[in-house]
Order: sequence, then structure tokens, then C-alpha cells
Amino acid sequence: MLLTIALVAALGIDLARKALAVDRVAWRDYPLVASGIDFAASPLVQESEPLDRPRLLRFTAEWCGACINMRAEVFSRTQIADDIHARFVPYSVDLTQPSPEQQAFAGRYRVTYLPTLLVLDGQGNEIARLDEFADHEAFMRWLDAAYDRWDTTRPPTLLSRGTPAP
Repeated sequence: MLLTIALVAALGIDLARKALAVDRVAWRDYPLVASGIDFAASPLVQESEPLDRPRLLRFTAEWCGACINMRAEVFSRTQIADDIHARFVPYSVDLTQPSPEQQAFAGRYRVTYLPTLLVLDGQGNEIARLDEFADHEAFMRWLDAAYDRWDTTRPPTLLSRGTPAP
């Protein structure tokens, strides 16, 4: 009986610690467009278009244990947050109490597990998917591979062909 109480207390303390962890990534709320859920038509997406960076889209919820663990063990790390901000435009969709638009948007990307993280190009096409918990090392490997995949599939820019910028 004491062992059970001790285990429950330890679990409660661990969950509380993880819930209080600081998410160092400055996630932007994804602005859903009610008519058609058009990724490219979003004002924030268009605003970030000239940055020539892929989008990192996170689907999460407050009740999601794996999401809480990733916030505590992955997104609380300064190195990971700095890397995300340097190479990606991070967006988040909170499915704690999803609206019909959020449900449709999650359905568009076949989100069946939380957390789900996607790397998208500027038109909203999926480049890479992570739909399971990953510790910080596994997440960084996935993030690096996703960025490399995006980098090899994006159209060349004038600068990348050696042509001087106007």
C-alpha cells in the first residue's frame, strides 16, 4: 500500500514538473482560414514567405501527456529553440477543445496522434512528419533530416545559382 502511494506521488510530482517546464519555442498560433483551410492564404504565412524557411507545424493539446513531455524534455532546451527559430517558422495548433475549423485542418494533415509535428513548404505541402514522442536527440535528428529534405526540394533562388541579388 505504501509503495502504491509513493509511486502515485512520484508520478504526480513528475507530471507537475513537466507541466511547469518552460517552452522556449515562440510558437505562433496558426491562423485558420475558415473557408477551405487554405494554408497559403493565411496572412501570417504570407508575412513569413520572404524568409525562405520551411514551416514547423505542431499539433498539441493541454491534456496530451506526450505533448507535455516534449515541452519539458525537448522544447525547453535553448539549443533546440534557437535551432528552430534559425531554420523554421514555428506554428502551433492547440486541439485541447478543437473548433470545427481546427478539426478540418487536423484532418487535412491526417493528424491521429498527438503530438504531431510537420515540416511544410510555403504552399503547405508536407515535407516530413513526426507523430510520436521523441526525446531531444531523436527530435534533433528528425529536425535536421526534415530541413535537409526541404532544402533539397525547394526551388533554387537567384542567390543559390550564383547570380547577384538585385
